[in-house]
Amino acid sequence: MGYLNKATITVDAILTNRGRELLAEQGTSADGLRITKFAVADDEIDYGLYNTAHPEGSDYYGYVIENMPVLEATPDEQQIMRYKLLSLDEVGAPFIDGGIVRIPTLNGLNNGTLTSTNTAYSPLISTNPQFEEKYVLIVANANLFEIRANNATTGAVLNTPSAINANGSITLTFDGGTAGAPKTLFTFKRITGKTGSTTITVFGEETGATASATITVS
Repeated sequence: MGYLNKATITVDAILTNRGRELLAEQGTSADGLRITKFAVADDEIDYGLYNTAHPEGSDYYGYVIENMPVLEATPDEQQIMRYKLLSLDEVGAPFIDGGIVRIPTLNGLNNGTLTSTNTAYSPLISTNPQFEEKYVLIVANANLFEIRANNATTGAVLNTPSAINANGSITLTFDGGTAGAPKTLFTFKRITGKTGSTTITVFGEETGATASATITVS
């Protein structure tokens, strides 16, 4: 892991194999490599460092944050671009209350335990305020249990060996349903003989509402 020199304006990018081919063949011409869309995030920022009690006054409340190093690009989706910046006033009316924009939160994701007597965990997920969007599930260790769509504990297994990344993680996308009402997006089902714990994270693709929990298998 490294960081960029904050004193200069720098664009740090990692190209895919196809991107490198286009850059080598055609450069940045009209028919070559062109950046048409991008997203920004503030994953590396710890807003707990915003100090309203700074002895030098309000000009220094954000001094530590403003002088933190910027992380370099990484292709690991588990570590980067998890907290995207967005304009909620462009997302939809549910987040505008009396002219004030409300920060969305994600409800329903709690710590869970899978045992021989409690073999499944099916959280009801929703964005607050209610909003219809797709949700992304990231599981750090997808080898501890079976992941099934909705509450179908006998349905198709989603974390097949071919779907799990080399580091054991998996990323899955789910449709949030109608009008953002609470919905069972997925079910974790216990595998006999498996023990351990892992972190799971769910976030809304449009609002960025995020929650994490720990799932323990015993």
